[in-house]
Amino acid sequence: ASDVDKGQRNFYGLVAVDISREMLKIGRGRVPAKNILWLCNDGTSLGPVADNSVGFIFSLAVFQHIPDAATVVNYLEEARRVLKPGGWFVFQVMNQPHLSVGPWRVSFFISRRLHMPRIRIYRPNVRDARPTRMGVVRRGCGHAGLRIFRIIDRFNQNTWVWARKRG
Repeated sequence: ASDVDKGQRNFYGLVAVDISREMLKIGRGRVPAKNILWLCNDGTSLGPVADNSVGFIFSLAVFQHIPDAATVVNYLEEARRVLKPGGWFVFQVMNQPHLSVGPWRVSFFISRRLHMPRIRIYRPNVRDARPTRMGVVRRGCGHAGLRIFRIIDRFNQNTWVWARKRG
């Protein structure tokens, strides 16, 4: 929610999606902005978000909680569905859970792109997390019609992927 607070000033509107109604309630309490639409999803899709309606999607610590590759690929297809042509999807996958890293370098790229102060994000609790293999990400993005432009920290625990919807 604090990341939403920092970013919401730079956008016309934001859509925050989570499977947990409790997390959405906490977010609403911490960030009472009028330009944020808070939506609860079913854990497998972005169903409540309209087709071709979003210019930028940011996903942090989501895919590592998805138990199977098919659902990860489905989310990639859902990202393509809701993105406007040329829209960006920036997401993190836990690629190599056995590695330990300090602050993620991607915070610089994200904060610069969103015109926000530099963010410091530290390693999450990986106890219940599952790795998402890069082969799944590459094939899923290709199948979904997302072109991967950049992969950051490919050989670290947390890998960031910058993908863009064709069109």
